[in-house]
This record gives sequence, structure tokens and C-alpha cells, in this order.
Amino acid sequence: MRKTILIISLSLNGIAALLIVGRQAYRAYFAKYGEYYYHQTRRSMHDVLPVDSSDIIFIGDSIVEGLPVTELFGRHVKNRGIGNNRTNHVLQRIRTLPRCRKLFISVGINDITAGAALSRILVNYDSIITYAKADQIYVSAVLPTRGIHAIHRNRIINLNRKLIGLCRQRSVYFIDAHTRLSEDGILKSEYTIDGVHLNGTGYMVLMKIVSEFL
Repeated sequence: MRKTILIISLSLNGIAALLIVGRQAYRAYFAKYGEYYYHQTRRSMHDVLPVDSSDIIFIGDSIVEGLPVTELFGRHVKNRGIGNNRTNHVLQRIRTLPRCRKLFISVGINDITAGAALSRILVNYDSIITYAKADQIYVSAVLPTRGIHAIHRNRIINLNRKLIGLCRQRSVYFIDAHTRLSEDGILKSEYTIDGVHLNGTGYMVLMKIVSEFL
């Protein structure tokens, strides 16, 4: 009897161990490939959706992806945001983006959190502007963060200063949404759910800022 119980116990422990290992393997797989497949799926969808030369396009990361631009501004305003995108991803996508009337670019926070050098981010931004096909180009400031993500405060501020200079050199518009969403360089608590992404209230403030340039 005891031998049977021992065998059952060992079997259950073995199954539990396999489940844990399997779950860990799945998480590791998703961490490695999930972002890639998500990016490719979204990008392939963007590639087949029509763009007219009179359209207004928003391109960038998850902050852009969450913008309800079509709902608020109509069908000629289109969203081309993809979560987790960095400047190098947008640079890849901008090369095949059809010509539009106005192009809004907002990307950079994922570069910052990944530890990318500001000089590299600026080089990518400069190339994005070069390849952008639009009558008017707008670069939005990298938005502030808070909580555990506030450690990036100074790098975000420094990057935005450099972006202002780049926009002046390239004769494109700079939208300072950072100042109006922050207090002393920190994202206001009423505008976020996790210290990085905006909540509904935050998005409404951001859209009000952006609407001044539409």
C-alpha cells in the first residue's frame, strides 16, 4: 500500500514538474517569438490597408496603437501604431508607407527602456524623417513615465531636447505633449495605469494636444 502511494506521489510530482517546465518553456518561447509574430501580423495588416495621399497617418509604438484616431477624427485619419516598436522598427516600416498629407511620429520610449544610446535614437529619427513621404511631418515628444519607470526621467527629457533640435534642423514640427502630461518630468498619476501607458483620461488630453495640429 505504502509502495503504491509512493509511486502515485512520485508520479504526481513528476507531472507537476513537467507542467512547470512546460509553462516556463512556453513563456520563454513567447518572450522570444511572440513579439516578433505580433509585429509581423500587425505590419502585414497595415501593408494591405489602403492609404490615400490625402490621409493623415499616426505611426509609432503602443502609445500610438492605443490612439482612437479614426473614431475621433474620421476615416481619413489612420493608425499605424504597433506595440513594442522602437525607432528601428518604425524606420523599417516608414520605407514602405505610402505618401500621405500629414504624418505623426511617436516612438522612442522602448528604445529608452532597452538602454539604447540617445545618439542611436537620434540617428534613427533622422532617417525616419528622411524616408517619410508626407506633405507635413510631426514628431511627438517621448511621453513621461512614473513609478518604477520614473528612472528614465532624465533620459527622456534629454532625448526630447535633442529631438527639438533635430526637428528644427529638418524643418519638421515638434509636438511637446510631454510638458502637458507631466509634473516635474513625471507622468501625472491621473493619466496612467502602469506608469508608461496612458489611460482614457490621458489619451483624451493627448488627443486634444494633437488635434491642434490636424
